[in-house]
Amino acid sequence: KKVRSGEKVASLADVYRFGGTGSMRGYREDEFIGEQVAWVNLEYRYLLAQNSRAFIFSDAGYYSHKRDDQKAIEDTKFSYGFGVRIETRLGIIGVDYGLAEGRGLSSGLVHIGLTNKF
Repeated sequence: KKVRSGEKVASLADVYRFGGTGSMRGYREDEFIGEQVAWVNLEYRYLLAQNSRAFIFSDAGYYSHKRDDQKAIEDTKFSYGFGVRIETRLGIIGVDYGLAEGRGLSSGLVHIGLTNKF
């Protein structure tokens, strides 16, 4: 994704945010912001039932963000971990444990989510 604007610096309302459950597990929700962002998720899944699975994952992301008249900050982030998706009557409950690159086991984050269909 990329923000295009006539302004030198995009306002905080016009930047993309990523990190956390939906993008980069092992990082806080919306930990990163940028006018240009990209991420990719790779999972190796083991099917437990029709809508239930266990998996290991690796996530990678890139962002570029310019603050005021400073040079743009560009960085690439990586994370890895494991998770499960279990089908219940409420919907599919997901639990992931993610480790951000360079952080120890005690710094990992647990991400919990619920997906349901209407």
